[in-house]
Amino acid sequence: MRKPFIFAPFFSLLVLLFLAGCSGYVRPDGQHAGVSLEGTRWTLVELGDRRIKLSPESKRKPYLLLGRTGRKASGFGGCNNFHGSYEVKAGDRIRFSNLASTLMSCPSMNVERDFLKALELADSYTVKGNTLKLYKARMGELASFRAMIPK
Repeated sequence: MRKPFIFAPFFSLLVLLFLAGCSGYVRPDGQHAGVSLEGTRWTLVELGDRRIKLSPESKRKPYLLLGRTGRKASGFGGCNNFHGSYEVKAGDRIRFSNLASTLMSCPSMNVERDFLKALELADSYTVKGNTLKLYKARMGELASFRAMIPK
């Protein structure tokens, strides 16, 4: 009668290790399993149909981070840091508001200007694999992001 109790702690530990390992699982197609809209650092890849190319003086890639609590959005536009609020609604709807950025001047502000404009216009989104896309009804895709997954 005592033998089943010996295996119970071992089995519980095995299950916990398995579940902990699943949180960082990368599927065979290279996509990260379980990427969440919130709490993920989303690196800007495209604005509309334009691929993002960093200028030589850029040291960081533009990104977006949606906080898990407080509905706070923050990120880097290519020259300045920005912050604001966001709201997610049913049907993959999203809305950004009160966006503000620091006021540094850089040689090229085009990407940052277009990035912040895309956030202001966005009204819906999709997350597939490690890709986030923002859309505006009747305008199509505004921006595409790739999840920045720590190695």
